[in-house]
Amino acid sequence: MSSSKVALCAFILIISAVCVLTFDKKSAVGPCILGRCQPGHVCSNGECYPKMKDYKAGGVDSDVKASNVIGPCVNGLCPKGHECVSNKCYKSMLS
Repeated sequence: MSSSKVALCAFILIISAVCVLTFDKKSAVGPCILGRCQPGHVCSNGECYPKMKDYKAGGVDSDVKASNVIGPCVNGLCPKGHECVSNKCYKSMLS
């Protein structure tokens, strides 16, 4: 096998490992639907995970409650560990 093929295989293996390790199963907010998730989330291995945000130094959301919304309720329901309030899904305080 040529060195370029070995390098390519190593690169693909490293990227795959990073992708698998990036998403903690506990942080999943629910299943992907047709390979898609609500805004602000990404589908990986059939589960929706919050997208990582780039925060600027000292730049914190002034509206903390709005930043905790994961998306709209669907028929009054939210993913496990979340509750529907005013037709928006929030992380449950009981979890």
